[in-house]
Amino acid sequence: MEEIKKRLKREIKEGRLEDFFLSVLEENPPPELLRKIFSLLAEEGKLPLSPFLFFLVIDYLKERGDYISALEILKMQAEFSPQDFKLRKEAIELLKLAYPEKEIGTYISRSHLDLDRNIKEGIETVEKFLKFPVEGFIFSHRFGLGRIKGYDFLLEKAIVEFAGKGEKIPISLLFQDFLPLSPDHFLVQKAKNPEVLRKMALEDPFSLFLHLLKSFGRLKISEVKSYLSGIISDWEDYWHRVRAKVSSSPQIRVKQGKERIYEWGMEEGRRMGNKECEIQIDSLPLEKSAIMEIFPQLPYQKKKDLLVRVKRERADWIEILREVFFQTKDERIAHFILQNLERETEEAFFSEVFTNYRSYPFLLYFLAKQGKGNFSPKAIFFRVYELLGNNQYKDFWRYFKLLLRRKEFFTEAVKEMNEEERERLLSSLPNIPSLLPYEKKEIEKLLKGESREEGKEVIYNTEKGIKMMEERLNNLIRVELKRNAEALARARSFGDLKENYEYKIAKEERVRLLNQIKKLKGDLEKARPILFPKGKLERVSIGTKVKMKNKEGEIKEWTILGPWDIDLEKGIISYLSPFGRSLLGKRIGEKAIWGEEEYEIIGIESGESSKG
Repeated sequence: MEEIKKRLKREIKEGRLEDFFLSVLEENPPPELLRKIFSLLAEEGKLPLSPFLFFLVIDYLKERGDYISALEILKMQAEFSPQDFKLRKEAIELLKLAYPEKEIGTYISRSHLDLDRNIKEGIETVEKFLKFPVEGFIFSHRFGLGRIKGYDFLLEKAIVEFAGKGEKIPISLLFQDFLPLSPDHFLVQKAKNPEVLRKMALEDPFSLFLHLLKSFGRLKISEVKSYLSGIISDWEDYWHRVRAKVSSSPQIRVKQGKERIYEWGMEEGRRMGNKECEIQIDSLPLEKSAIMEIFPQLPYQKKKDLLVRVKRERADWIEILREVFFQTKDERIAHFILQNLERETEEAFFSEVFTNYRSYPFLLYFLAKQGKGNFSPKAIFFRVYELLGNNQYKDFWRYFKLLLRRKEFFTEAVKEMNEEERERLLSSLPNIPSLLPYEKKEIEKLLKGESREEGKEVIYNTEKGIKMMEERLNNLIRVELKRNAEALARARSFGDLKENYEYKIAKEERVRLLNQIKKLKGDLEKARPILFPKGKLERVSIGTKVKMKNKEGEIKEWTILGPWDIDLEKGIISYLSPFGRSLLGKRIGEKAIWGEEEYEIIGIESGESSKG
């Protein structure tokens, strides 16, 4: 892995990232390696990857049937392109491929992934639903063991059965406070097949203890006794039989104290998330000084539990949450605190961050990333830009640079600027110490209005035309590229590559195919479906049918569609063709030249009937 990391950094430096990926994919890498490469690219600030390379990796994983790895990589890409419609479409397809027998369509709909939800957050919400399936068992220390019987999406609640009694639990609480249990978990077996556990208690009591401990990861002796209740009839006799093995087992760690604690040493990373760790939230003093002292030392879940207790038990809880909010550098905690505030208080927090942004640089990043507060993108951008030029905020530069890579934010900010403001930014750009040369160049392009996202880069076609090109691309990747890979492998087997004519031909074919794939993927990235005009039309536009007449009274009709829709026999031309361009914007009564003849436009209507 260290060698891959060095190689990746070298290729990035020399501008050969595309060659790097193509060579890696030729070696049939394991999915774990591709996930690690994407993590390294994120660390190097090289995400999002170009659409061509990204989808080349995704298609490789889809061919192997590894849809889960493809989703993990897509989430990394979506972190920097949270609203990209191609990524959204791919995410939905991958979820359906990965979970074909689940109620995946419902979960996608309820997560709003198919609408305007942040793509990564939408995927993670769907994954949460999948972890909490109907008829699945769940557990919390507060409620005990339960079984999900269904979801009431209208009320945003889960219907859970506890000891034969149905309860409606908010879905947000289910995801936050409950733990999904696997079918072989001790508590699930105790509920479904207690006789199997009772038999184990008689025949192999130590294995029963191991099974219990592995399910939870960490237990106090009193908890062991409690969970075995109903399985063993005589605790003293049972403990006498297993105690020596438990104390001497290399798989078990024993912690002495007021009450003995047992930990499973082989699955430390898979513990059940015990709430009963060394720091007991319910026993902590709630003096403000004590809270602020202990809070940074707590793991994330404990921090949340403490804040919930503060809100429940202290009259001045807003003041304490405020102090925690303005000290945190954890987005999750900042987000959790805002969820507990009234709108008016939340806005007051935002206003303070915005006004005193030099004191709260991390929260300025958080505010901008989350789109919080009623502040214009331009106003936030100027504050971020100022801090990027100040060495005092060097520790926060990486956050601000991530923000600038969010094109929606940057584009909106630039749109709000006047000419003088843009010129001022351009003149100061060379003196910004935090930005690398290529970053300055990209910002310069955006400020000058040379963004790749400009309208001129959009290619309009009918949905049928776009689908036809998607099928063509799919054939290139899944059929022709695969066939070429087989030809390359066959040619390699012939020996010496220098004098190997078959290898040379196959290699040239691969270059041709990859160039075709690259161009077609680039075009599809720019593709947008034509929105056909309705009602009475006064001007020729994309998606209209134009009726024209020459001096002899000859009538011609042309439908203006996209370059992938051309069918001259049916009178369909591209709006990008010279004749198509000459028609755009014209009114009835105006003239146009077809061939060497002059025609007058006598009618304009919607071309939707010609879309096929």
